[in-house]
Amino acid sequence: MRKWLLLAAGALMIGFGVWSLTVASRYQALCELSYWSATPAELRLCDERAGELGGR
Repeated sequence: MRKWLLLAAGALMIGFGVWSLTVASRYQALCELSYWSATPAELRLCDERAGELGGR
């Protein structure tokens, strides 16, 4: 049981790391804002900028 919990925790950590590299860093690089502290409106504006630049 403990082995499976450690395996699940490891998989979650790897999944979060991949997500962070692909999504959160995009907002940081393109719009200089943090995904975690940005409002939904700021995230939408950043997505629109990415679309204008051909980033999507």
